[in-house]
Amino acid sequence: MVSRMPQVIASTTITQARKSGHPTERGDFSFEAAETLQRTLAAFHIRTDVNAGKGVALVSVWADLIVWTDGELGYWWWSGRYSSPGRKLYAWGPVRDPVSVARRVACRFAETFHGHPHSAAILRMLSTVRDGWELPPTLSATVPGNQGVAGPA
Repeated sequence: MVSRMPQVIASTTITQARKSGHPTERGDFSFEAAETLQRTLAAFHIRTDVNAGKGVALVSVWADLIVWTDGELGYWWWSGRYSSPGRKLYAWGPVRDPVSVARRVACRFAETFHGHPHSAAILRMLSTVRDGWELPPTLSATVPGNQGVAGPA
C-alpha cells in the first residue's frame, strides 16, 4: 500500500494540531479567538478567564455566562432565554467580528450581573483576593449589597 504525501504542509500541521488538542500549537484557532474576545471585552472593563483544549476554548465571563468558540465558525453563549419547550436558547456571533460579539456579551454580562442572586457574594469574595481585580466603574454603584465593595484597595 502506497501512502500519498500531503500536497500542502500547512494542512498537515493543522490536522496534527487538531488531533493533539494543545491550545498553543499551530492550527488550533479556538485559543486565539478566545484571547481576541478576552482583549475586546477588556475594553468594556470586563475581566475574563480563558481555558482551551481539544479544539474548543471557553471564555468565562461571570456566573451563568460562558462563551465558547471553535475558533472558526463562531462564538456561542446562553442568551438568558428559553424556548417554549423549556430549552435554553443560545446566541451566536461570528469569529470575524469580535467587537460586535463583545458588545453583545457585555450586554448579557450586565443582565447576568444584575440578575444573579449571588453577585454581591461573589464581589465580596473577589474583593478579598487582592489580585488587582476591581469592579467595572459603571457597575459598582448598582450592585445590590455592594456598599463599599469595589475590589481591592
